[in-house]
Amino acid sequence: MGTEGQPGLCRVGRMDGLEDWVREPLWASAIANLNAQLADDLSNVAELCRGIPLEIFGQILLDPCKWMPDAGRLLPTMPPEEVQNQWTGRAGAPLLAQSVEFIRIILQAAATKGLDVGRCQVLDFGVGWGRLARLWLKFSPPSMLDGCDAWDSSIELSRSCGIRNRLVRSHPLLEELPFPEETYDIAWAFSIFTHLSPAAMKSTLSGLRRMLRPGGLLVFTIRPASYWGLPVPQQILSEATPDRSLIDDKFTFVQHLSDDPYFGDISMSQGALTELCDQAGLRIVQKEWSVGDPYQISVVTARD
Repeated sequence: MGTEGQPGLCRVGRMDGLEDWVREPLWASAIANLNAQLADDLSNVAELCRGIPLEIFGQILLDPCKWMPDAGRLLPTMPPEEVQNQWTGRAGAPLLAQSVEFIRIILQAAATKGLDVGRCQVLDFGVGWGRLARLWLKFSPPSMLDGCDAWDSSIELSRSCGIRNRLVRSHPLLEELPFPEETYDIAWAFSIFTHLSPAAMKSTLSGLRRMLRPGGLLVFTIRPASYWGLPVPQQILSEATPDRSLIDDKFTFVQHLSDDPYFGDISMSQGALTELCDQAGLRIVQKEWSVGDPYQISVVTARD
């Protein structure tokens, strides 16, 4: 039997927005406990979040003090919307949806590998202002996730937003490692390898592999060739001078109009992706794609 004639289901479908779901009684008591019992150092945050869905926790993080008047001050704050848009092209709920989807890909890959994410040491490579690191608080305290970024501005913004994790500046090509070898069970790099030249990508993948423990996972995003059909990238491509571009059967890389030869926009073929991972000592486990974010393909790799 269809649901068209069931007014209760139709009524739920017409809810005003995500904020209505934060008030859902099924997890209201868990949110109240989080507000009442959250430790100052966030050491018990994952335990208290077990009854709170990831999307709901993310919605709370958009405005912690609104939903948690007593303990909201302990959680990270969001940067202004103009900063979110400038850095990611999205802000607020749309950016949250993209972030949650990527975290779920990591969770799925970890579960397939038999990893208990609550016990995993994690690296957020290219931490930015910590939009993914803060979501990971649902699964483990700040001490279990480290962040690094090649830009001082990213580290400063993360700290100004109240990110409690260990944060360090990293070498742009990971020629020097920010953390010891074989430290991490899981590492991710969202929208990093969508902007690095092939040479930079090769060096960085190798560095990340060295920081993974045997059996560890690295999840990162890449762009398909169809990315160049978008209006803005096409404009960048048409304005680039030949010495700023690399176009062959493996890569299309367009350096941004800056002095950094390693930074721009890039797409790659399946053969190029396989070759890069093989050279870095990483095995491709799976690829994931979403209609909600079609130009960022998530690649799950493992160090065997």
